[in-house]
Amino acid sequence: MSVMNDLVILEAGLICPLGGLADFERAWPPAASPPKAIPAEILAGALANLPGLGPNLRRIPRLTRLALAALAPLAPRRDDSSQALVLATAYGSTTATFEFLDSLLRDGPDLASPTAFAHSVTNMAAALLGLHLGLAGPALTVTNFSLTPALEAAAALLTAGGMETVFLGAAAELSPVMAEVEALAGRVVSSPLEGAVFFRLGLATASTPGALRLVLADGPEAETPDMETEETYLGRGPLASAWRLALALRRLKAGSGPELAFPGERFRLAGGEHA
Repeated sequence: MSVMNDLVILEAGLICPLGGLADFERAWPPAASPPKAIPAEILAGALANLPGLGPNLRRIPRLTRLALAALAPLAPRRDDSSQALVLATAYGSTTATFEFLDSLLRDGPDLASPTAFAHSVTNMAAALLGLHLGLAGPALTVTNFSLTPALEAAAALLTAGGMETVFLGAAAELSPVMAEVEALAGRVVSSPLEGAVFFRLGLATASTPGALRLVLADGPEAETPDMETEETYLGRGPLASAWRLALALRRLKAGSGPELAFPGERFRLAGGEHA
């Protein structure tokens, strides 16, 4: 039996162009032309009450700010080495990456921006999250177009790693260069919904009220004919699956069945107990 069979999602935090988790659920299924970028006032409001962030906020790349806004409501305990963090992203911090490449081409290797270079390293996002929220356990970034590898890493941390809690998240940002790349590739529908989702994960116990269980499947789940609208809105990549998991958890806590598909992933929902 896979260790993921014992994995449960207990709680979710989210930031999207409309606001938080309740706003996201109310807007589902999506309208004909929903917003994809998060307005500045929504992100600023989500980060306004984070202690000690203030003057450092402008130095934090947008991708990490989005992840902070989704993770902070789950209130991770500071200086607790029994909590770990896993962040999933398809492209990492594209803004910082292209800023570094621009400075390299413009100024040469001797004068290229070292700050932009540091933030272009994908694991920097997880490190900054741990630093600003005081997490003392492991923190890693998993770069993949699927959420499954990040879930497997979280399951390993909870079992072989001996962690009590793992905060699993996914994040994606919109950037001008990525929009150009998508347009040139002719894949406009794969442009992601900007935002971040984080989950508090644990291992199943005899009774885990309000928890959503996950089971590792034998192979990737196939797409269904009704996935086109979802893909246009959610995009592809690990964040798209995280959006669906957040909806499933919300529906479970509201007393309805969490019936959602996860195309391309090697996990499925195993239901859960109502809170």
